[in-house]
Amino acid sequence: MIVEIALFAIHAGQQAVFEATWREIGPVLARQPGYRSHRFGRQAEDETRYVLEVDWDSLGAHQAFMAHADFEPFVATFRHMLREQASVFHFAPTVA
Repeated sequence: MIVEIALFAIHAGQQAVFEATWREIGPVLARQPGYRSHRFGRQAEDETRYVLEVDWDSLGAHQAFMAHADFEPFVATFRHMLREQASVFHFAPTVA
């Protein structure tokens, strides 16, 4: 399993719209091959920053979604609300 972490900084005043948008587009993630689950929420210290965590079967599964025809329309639904490019990275969970 690979975990994708995406960090979003949005324009002030867009919180309600950004959250509503994610409720609408979350199912796009859920129908992707290799998707396991996701969590989305606002950062506690800054109400204009959000975190998306997606569990994928593999890095390849996430890369396949990014190459899929669904990806660009998915990103286009929220790109205009971002005040900077999202930061995305992946990690492989291990037992501590």
